[in-house]
Amino acid sequence: MVSFLQTKVEGRVTVMEQLYDRALKALMEDHAAEMLPELLPGAELVSVENIELNRPNLRADLVYFIRYQGEPRILNVELQTDNDSDMNYRMLQYHIELYGRYRMPIISMVVYPFEKNIREPVFQEESGTGTSLFFRHQTLQLCLVEAEQCLRKGVISMYTLLPAMKGVTVAMLLQAITEIEKRYPQPHLTRHLLRFRTILRRSITLSHQDKQIVEGKLKSYDSLLAGDSELQKEIQEVIQERVQREVQEVIQERVQREVQEVIQERVQREVQERVQREIQERVQREIQERIEERQQAVLDVVEVRFPALLEMAREQVAHLDDRNELRRLAKQIILAPDETTARWALSTFAA
Repeated sequence: MVSFLQTKVEGRVTVMEQLYDRALKALMEDHAAEMLPELLPGAELVSVENIELNRPNLRADLVYFIRYQGEPRILNVELQTDNDSDMNYRMLQYHIELYGRYRMPIISMVVYPFEKNIREPVFQEESGTGTSLFFRHQTLQLCLVEAEQCLRKGVISMYTLLPAMKGVTVAMLLQAITEIEKRYPQPHLTRHLLRFRTILRRSITLSHQDKQIVEGKLKSYDSLLAGDSELQKEIQEVIQERVQREVQEVIQERVQREVQEVIQERVQREVQERVQREIQERVQREIQERIEERQQAVLDVVEVRFPALLEMAREQVAHLDDRNELRRLAKQIILAPDETTARWALSTFAA
C-alpha cells in the first residue's frame, strides 16, 4: 500500500501528495483554535469560514474569522508544498476576493512546510509613472521555526509539524510521538501518526539516518494504520476523486477538441458559401452591367439616326436582356434605310 501511495506520476499530483494535502488541511480544521495562535501570534479564532470564491479555479485553502491583537480580521492560510511561481499573484487574487466579500482587513499567509528558498512574498506592478500596485503577504517556513520552542509550549496538535522544524532531533520526535499517543485516542491517534510520518518523510531538517530511527519507532504502529478503516476509506475517496477528475479532464479535452472541429468545419462551410455567393453576385452584376451597356448602345444609335423613335426604343429595349439580341438590334438600326424599317426592327425584337 505504501509503495503505491508513494508512486509519482509525471506532471500530476500523486495520490500520496493529495492525501498529505488533505491531512494537513484536516489538521488545521480539527485544531484551528490551538494552532492559529502558534502560526500567527496574537490571533484568536472566532469561527471557521468555509466559503467558495466567485472566480472559477480559485479556491482558498483555509479561511478564518479571527481577532488579531483584539481587532476583527479575516485570515487566509494557504498551505504550499512547493515554490509556486504564481503564488504572489494567487494570494493577491484571494486577498481581493475576500476583502470584497467581508469588507474588513485581510491577513494573507502562506505556510511552507518544506520549502527553504521561497520567492519574496510581494506582487508589484510597475507603470510608466512608478509603482501602481504593491501587495505583500505573510509567510511561515516551518524549517525556520524552532522545534525546541514548539515542544516546550506543549501544543500537541503542533507536534505533527515538528519533523519539519528547525533544530529538531530524534529525541524530540520520539518524545512527541509518546505525548501524541497519550493525548489522542483512536481513531485520532492514527490520523496524527499518519500526518506525522508524512511530514517526517518530506522533512529537509533531518538526516536520512535520523529519519530511519524515527521510522523504526513508527513501525510499531503499523498495525493501527493498516487496520484503520477510516484511513482506508479516505485513501479510496482520494483515489476516486482523482479518477473522476482525470476522467473529466479527458472528457473536457475531447469535447473541446470536437467542438473546435465542428466550429472549424462550420466556419469553413460558411466561408465557402459566402465566397461562392459573393462570386455569383459579382458575376451577375457584371452581366447586368454589360446588358445595360448594350441597351444604352442601341438607344444611342436610335437617338442619332431616328430621334423620333427614342421613347419607343427605351420601352422596347427595357424588355431585352440578351446581349446577342441587343447587338443584332443595334446593327439593324444602323443599317435601316428609313424610320419605318427601324420601327419594325424595334417592334420585332421586343416581341
